[in-house]
Amino acid sequence: MNRRLGLSLLPCILPLTAGCFDSATEPDEVVYPTLIAVAPADFLGNVPCTETAGAMRRYSATVYDVSVDPPLEYFPLPSSNLIPCLQAVAFSFVVPDHEYVARIQGYDRDDLSKQSAGSPHAVGDDGQVVAPRWTTECGQLVTDLGGAAGAGGSPEGEGGADGSTAAPGFHVAGVTSNVRFTVWANYCLPLVDHGPVTDTAVSVNIDQARRDLECGDDGGEIAEFTAELEGSTLAPLRADCADAVSFTGLEPGTDYRINVLGFEQGSDEPRWQTGCRATALAGTVTPATCDPLRVR
Repeated sequence: MNRRLGLSLLPCILPLTAGCFDSATEPDEVVYPTLIAVAPADFLGNVPCTETAGAMRRYSATVYDVSVDPPLEYFPLPSSNLIPCLQAVAFSFVVPDHEYVARIQGYDRDDLSKQSAGSPHAVGDDGQVVAPRWTTECGQLVTDLGGAAGAGGSPEGEGGADGSTAAPGFHVAGVTSNVRFTVWANYCLPLVDHGPVTDTAVSVNIDQARRDLECGDDGGEIAEFTAELEGSTLAPLRADCADAVSFTGLEPGTDYRINVLGFEQGSDEPRWQTGCRATALAGTVTPATCDPLRVR
């Protein structure tokens, strides 16, 4: 392991969308920065990233230099901002040939902000620190763990060196930065869920399916609707037009179809019908997609 300390002030945290230009180079010359990057595809595993209850919404990453000598060993670079959970993040001003591990903190809400620039902590509107729902580490595989599989990425990792070991306090080995290259910390341990156990469910509302139809108690308006899970022995669920119903205890990864009937006020006979569908995601409430309601 290379153990020389390099001076690194603030890391430049970059969206991976464009090249960088250096004022000291020719105007048309593209200079590729030295980056350590993390992608959600490598750590999400079975955790969905959607705007539904129980799913990940945002995450932050903190990169640690695990190849410097005491007393500054294993120091963290300033953390990233709270990032949408399908967007990758990269850290610049890393030292070439040093080894880095990324620690991930995932959140199931999108109304949070950082305590301060570069802080690893997220806070709510009241300024109180909010604990992450999920955590993990990303780097490269520690070969003396017997080849245990992580959440995603290659077992070799970008660093790829044989005989890699984890620094004290870490569970993955660091990836080695390479001058003017983007090195991905793409071997990630499975996310640890620190939140409550949540049910796998599908919800149904008819807001989009109504199109030009109105909710109300007058003739030609929808007062209530029922939703029935196709192939199930469960009784149909009933709700007011503007409300939603949820089917709980479903099997993750299973496709479900729901038959929906719309009723006028005081009528026992449905006037409208449509079909809805959804794939249940583990530990989340997945909204069903419905076709437009039509007259029966």
